[in-house]
Amino acid sequence: MKKYTIKEASEMLILPKATLRYYDQLELVVPQRANNGYRYYTEQDIRHLQYTEVMKISGFTLMEIKQVLDFKRECNIKNFPSLLQIMIDKKDDLLKRIELYDSMVRFIDQASELMKNKKSPSDMDKIDKLISDVYRSMTGGNNN
Repeated sequence: MKKYTIKEASEMLILPKATLRYYDQLELVVPQRANNGYRYYTEQDIRHLQYTEVMKISGFTLMEIKQVLDFKRECNIKNFPSLLQIMIDKKDDLLKRIELYDSMVRFIDQASELMKNKKSPSDMDKIDKLISDVYRSMTGGNNN
């Protein structure tokens, strides 16, 4: 089985070596150690680091990621209900972010069109209204 030095893992994953050391310190992904103290990452460690980066982008905290990786490594069924709830909550958060980003893209499209075809000062008022609509969707409220 191929093993990677911290330098190789860092380059492969485009992650700073300091990040890999930090993950080791948190016991998120713990590479094997040689007699000389050097870290060596297995293919499975690389996969777990990929999990970590994808889940971070998805909004998981490092501790939540640790729970997922621990579950994956140990298949500890007693942690399943809380882990499942974390996954459901993250999915809901992602869907809300997608909705927000969609409204922001619509704002940019509409504002760009208004700016391109600006015919009257009232067009700027329309842009102000668009930004208010996006802000309301961001905050979930009816603020002006």
